[in-house]
Amino acid sequence: MEPSQVKKAPVVVDDSGQVPDGEEFQIDSCGEKEVGCSAIGLPGNAYSAAMVVSLVSFDGSIASKLIYFIPLYLGAVIALLCQGGTSYGIWLVIGESDRGCEEGDVWVRLACLTVFHASVVDAHTSFLQVSDTAFAKVLEEFALYALLLIPKVVIFVLLLYCGAGYVLHANSNEDLVLNSVAMLFVVDIPDIVYAFTTTSDVKATIDNMPPLGFFEEDLVSNPEVYYFEALYPLCSFVVAGGVLSGMFGIWC
Repeated sequence: MEPSQVKKAPVVVDDSGQVPDGEEFQIDSCGEKEVGCSAIGLPGNAYSAAMVVSLVSFDGSIASKLIYFIPLYLGAVIALLCQGGTSYGIWLVIGESDRGCEEGDVWVRLACLTVFHASVVDAHTSFLQVSDTAFAKVLEEFALYALLLIPKVVIFVLLLYCGAGYVLHANSNEDLVLNSVAMLFVVDIPDIVYAFTTTSDVKATIDNMPPLGFFEEDLVSNPEVYYFEALYPLCSFVVAGGVLSGMFGIWC
């Protein structure tokens, strides 16, 4: 899809019929959004942008595709290298440390670890929740999506494991908080890369793509989706509790 093909929606006006703030505000869109019953919008970061273009077929010249694709894939690679390198550095720091979990309040330690794990899971699980209706029909596009997903899963596991050790191996309550903030920065690296390297035209195109997830036809043909919707929040708490307990058992 070329930038010139992006449609312009009507000018937004307030209740009085006036344009807000005296300036025209145009909404870029790629057609009508289709919001599913459990639609999942990928987070706006370097990796999700590369995921989206691997799932959607773009029409246009080779030059226009290069303009869109190359910066997005470069951003995903940069984010992957930064997170992977940081995780490796944290692993080395933990390996040289002989500290345990004896210092610092246990509740502060638990709170910091919970916030960090919630941030990591929230930033990564959306990539795994793409329904069949959202998959590209072309085999090579799906293969590209799978290729991008594999290193992201590795980074997800590394961040959970090494990050938990880095948070728990702190000397005091103050160090617990500082280590947690440092790890949250590592989690946010794809967002920072996306904001810095992606043009506003590409952001507008990606932000207005239909969310990925379960749609009406999925609910009709798969009644078990209703059970998934009801049980998923409860199961997520059980899994989160199990992961937290496991990290405490491994590092403490």
